[in-house]
Parts: sequence; structure tokens; C-alpha cells
Amino acid sequence: MSRNLASAIPRPHHTSQASAYAHRPRQVFGCCLAINFIGARFLLAPNVAAEGFGVAVDDARAFTAIKGIRDITSGIVPLVVWRVAGQSASGWAMTAAAVTPIGDALVVISRGGSWGTALGIHGATAAVLIATGQYLAK
Repeated sequence: MSRNLASAIPRPHHTSQASAYAHRPRQVFGCCLAINFIGARFLLAPNVAAEGFGVAVDDARAFTAIKGIRDITSGIVPLVVWRVAGQSASGWAMTAAAVTPIGDALVVISRGGSWGTALGIHGATAAVLIATGQYLAK
């Protein structure tokens, strides 16, 4: 039983139905704003953020697990976008996802890590995401 995932998403067909969906962009924006706030808190107040997350700030294993989950999510989201919204949207999602390895490179450099690692791993990852994303976005 193969069903097109995109067909499962309700689409408004007339004005009264369209108005029923009018609040959704605000909900999406609100959720994204909240997630960005949480991310900013980890950058600006790491001890408070770690405590709020439920792990000790010095628990390296917890933070490597968090990074692993984040990376898996970063690999799944563009696939879901591709399946539901198509190649172009997936390309833009991949391009936007390049913020993550760029941020990773900046963290490596700012914490005394190797420029070779920052550019060779994280910079290269960002470049591949941007190049592939822009190829797909066309």
C-alpha cells in the first residue's frame, strides 16, 4: 500500500477552508523562534541551558550524544522536505542546514581547535551542503 506522503497533507481548496489554515504560519514561526531561543541560550548561558536541558555542563558524553542526534536530524529533515515538497525545497533546506557546520567550524576555531579540522571537516561539510543544495534548488 504505497501512498504519496505529499497527498496526505491537506490543502485548502476554497476561501473558507483557506482561512482555516491562516494561523499555521504563525505557529511555525513561533516554534522556530522558540527553538532558536533555546539554541541561543546554549551559546550565551551554557550552564543555565545545560541545567535546563537536564544534563551537567561537564558531561561530555551527554553533549556528544546530543550532537549525534542533531546530526541524524540534519540528515533526515532534507529527505522529508524532498519527499513532501520536492527537489527545490530540499535544496534550500540543505543550503540552510549549512549553518550547522559553519557554526561548528567557528566553535572549533574559537575554542583553540585546529584550523585544519575547522576547515577540512566542518568547512568542507558546509561547502558540500551549499553546493548540493544550490544544485537541487534549481
